[in-house]
Amino acid sequence: MKNFKKVLALALALSMILSTMTTAFAANANDDKAVVLNQLGLFKGTSTTEFVPDLDKATDAAQALVLIGRALGWEVDAAATVTFTDVPDYAVPYVAYAVEKGITNGVSETEFGTAVISGKRMVTWFLAAAGYDKAAVWADTETYATETGMTVPAGTLRDDVVAVIYAGLMVKPVGSETTIVEDLVAADPTLEDAAVAAGLVDATPEVLEVVSVTAKNLKEVEVVFNKAVDKADAEKEANYKVFNGGASTDLLGAGTAVLQEDGVTVLLTLGTSFNNGTTGKVEVSNLLPAKYSNDSVAVSDSTIPTVVGIEVTGPQTFTVEYSEPITNLDAAEYTVDAGNYIVTSAVANGSKKVDVTVGVNFADGEHTVKFNASNVTDYAGYKVVPMTKAFTVAADAIAPTVTIKSVTPKQVKLVFDKPVKNVSDANVKYRHTFNNDTYSYAGDTADVDTNTAGNQPFITKVSSTEYTLDFSQKPIALGSNVLYIGYASASGTKVEDLWGNDLAEAALPLSVELDTVKPAVTNVEFVDSQTMKVTFTEEVDATTSQVASNYTVKDSAGDKVAVNTATLGGDDSNVVTLVFAADALTGGNYTVEVKNVKDIAFVPNTMDAYSTALAITDKVRPTVKATTWAATGAAAADYAVKLYVPFSEAMDVSTLVKSNFIVTVSDSNGAQAARALGSNDSITIAGDAKSVELKVDNPEDRPITGVALTVGAVKDVAGNGFAGIVSVSTTDFAIAADSVAVEKVEAIGTKKLKVTYSGRLSTVSATGYSLALDGDGSAVAMNMSVTSHTVNSSNKSEVEFSLGTALTEAAETTGSLDLVVNDATGTKSYLGTKVDNIASATTADANDILDKIAPTVASVVYTNATTITVTFNESIEADTIASTLNGFSIANGGVLDSVAITGGADATTIVLTAVNGTDKAFIQDVTTVSYNSVAGLTDVAGNAVASFTDKIAD
Repeated sequence: MKNFKKVLALALALSMILSTMTTAFAANANDDKAVVLNQLGLFKGTSTTEFVPDLDKATDAAQALVLIGRALGWEVDAAATVTFTDVPDYAVPYVAYAVEKGITNGVSETEFGTAVISGKRMVTWFLAAAGYDKAAVWADTETYATETGMTVPAGTLRDDVVAVIYAGLMVKPVGSETTIVEDLVAADPTLEDAAVAAGLVDATPEVLEVVSVTAKNLKEVEVVFNKAVDKADAEKEANYKVFNGGASTDLLGAGTAVLQEDGVTVLLTLGTSFNNGTTGKVEVSNLLPAKYSNDSVAVSDSTIPTVVGIEVTGPQTFTVEYSEPITNLDAAEYTVDAGNYIVTSAVANGSKKVDVTVGVNFADGEHTVKFNASNVTDYAGYKVVPMTKAFTVAADAIAPTVTIKSVTPKQVKLVFDKPVKNVSDANVKYRHTFNNDTYSYAGDTADVDTNTAGNQPFITKVSSTEYTLDFSQKPIALGSNVLYIGYASASGTKVEDLWGNDLAEAALPLSVELDTVKPAVTNVEFVDSQTMKVTFTEEVDATTSQVASNYTVKDSAGDKVAVNTATLGGDDSNVVTLVFAADALTGGNYTVEVKNVKDIAFVPNTMDAYSTALAITDKVRPTVKATTWAATGAAAADYAVKLYVPFSEAMDVSTLVKSNFIVTVSDSNGAQAARALGSNDSITIAGDAKSVELKVDNPEDRPITGVALTVGAVKDVAGNGFAGIVSVSTTDFAIAADSVAVEKVEAIGTKKLKVTYSGRLSTVSATGYSLALDGDGSAVAMNMSVTSHTVNSSNKSEVEFSLGTALTEAAETTGSLDLVVNDATGTKSYLGTKVDNIASATTADANDILDKIAPTVASVVYTNATTITVTFNESIEADTIASTLNGFSIANGGVLDSVAITGGADATTIVLTAVNGTDKAFIQDVTTVSYNSVAGLTDVAGNAVASFTDKIAD
């Protein structure tokens, strides 16, 4: 059942299989089955020019074995000989194989017996070849045939033989989970169409999918796909993530992914174990068209581990294999020959094996090891049942061998056929491409980059039979190559097995393929209000993946949420953690864009730009922001206080009730008892539900001098309560006297100002506002009026003022002009306090008018035959002029040679110089100058020059 392709190739090479030549195609009961067997390469017929099954002819024993051997994929040797004189040449390999395996013996030492074979013998041979006990099948052929879906034909014609072979295709050989025909198709996929058409197998799915995910124990997860998976892709640990339920730490970590022999099952061995009796989560990405996620993987381990086998691996060492991963290794676990051999160490060899070493060499012969159930357990804490097992020691004189498990330009994984030592000895040389020191490392190289301490050592031991070589500083070229393993000195230390057999110098052929697959984002995950995680399909470059500007996050309003840091995380070499300001992600719909990230391929691949929409559930607890109060009322009957209580976000209005606000009023007699708002108090909720105004009465009819506030079980619209709130507990907030002031002034147009205030306003007007020159305070005539009033996300008012006279782009440079506020009675805080006055000053402060006006072009003219002057209405920042053309171009024949600011300092004029020979007369009156804003020109305040196209004036 091993080398199917070899068998099928041999079978197809044979020109004639059964009986004599004939051209007749007589009608028989199993003609259709004969055609299918022919299509599967199992039945050739009796003609070399067309398919002639001759099913009405008799079948002899040799012909029967040929058919059985083909169906079961025997690894026959075409050069094999047998002493039987009556076996035709084409059948010799199959008869020899059958005799060797004990399926048949022949009728004598020289005669096999080519008489017509009975149906009973045919079925017995077939099932015996499939691993069933021949004597048992012969004794009760009908029962075995029924159990395996076969029938015992009464006749012995080729028609009957076809029926037996066809039914036998659906038999599962002993110990196999797949049928014979499934094995044939797996070995040669070109047979699939015929097998599918006949209904013998299901068609291979076109799209790869995960069929099932099973936690075998606390350390192993079995992932089954619906069809064969590429081995290299299937064994990339980065394609899998495993989590305990509700957790975000990947348990696979430094674990392994190994494709099993069936080609569809991947066994994951976790770096960190599951929690027993829980539900885990498994994710599979990159392998599939879309990410697979299963968050209901049952995790339950109540099975006691068992000892699978014992293998003698050295004169003082044997290896114990367990049924599942084990931990808590302890030499006291093992007692050898009732203590006559002292166990000196028990060392892990992978996850399921333990290398046990005794103090002296074993004597040849049988020995015993007692498992004491002392410390060694599985990851659920279960110990092996105490037992004693025997093993036999015989000297091993066979040299170890080595093969290549996998190869990339930077890494080679080696697998030895038995435990070895001295792999990292200085005398051992590992070379590629040339068998010299051009691309060579000694086995003891501590750091593959000799210029940087602390890098990866050249050799990493995975187990006593597997090692990884790091050629990252001497990469292997693409294509066919050779890895040489040799020795600096023939008399020096060599790689050897534990018996002392040396590994011979080796030249291992290898082939390195160029990785052209671009990394891609498979998942963007919201972690908390300050954190996101971006998962890529593969390991990504530590430089490009940690550039914060490669990640753009926008909220539902299209505003960017600044990414503070991007960190490639620990064992998760394909996961980048984005960190934002505290509580920056408050919930809602976000857009996440990722670009420019590269993988770690020998020739790095850059990802295609990625964008996704992410709906985030609001998990951010609300907070109470700066609360202010103001006394109101002058008469004894109206002594009261107003409180303005702003929240960090919109609140659930149903929770903004009197019982959730506890006040303590202070007057001339001191603090009164704390109380909830009563019938003489009131709550006014703002339209956006981001604040409330509380009016609190003083029942003692004395002027109020202060107030303390406790806010109770108030929630935001997503149902989040205040941090620390439990049941009806409360949180206290400091209160300040009410005030409001100008916080920032921006010129957003030549005739428009935007003023941001320190809090929320109740009313606003242009009364009391004026402009003045900074320094001397000279008034600047300006007819101001209010255009709009909005409240920003920080609960601060933003007011736009229209100006009667336009500002010049050069005149409103930062600090040159001030906004003056003098008794602006029409602008009041939410509680009615007038805005603070602010005068012109000589130093930068809140009333300086900040330049937010984009520079514009004043003129574009010729200065001579090869230069053009572009003049702006304000100075351009010289540092934004680069050595390139900065996005400028000339239409209709002009070719630019250079772009420069006049004099090399900040100035309003840029000179474009055309290539020598450009004729002014030729392009006069028809040439235009264009500028693309991606070039990044700005004014001295950082405002970008917009794209433009202007006709050149003479």
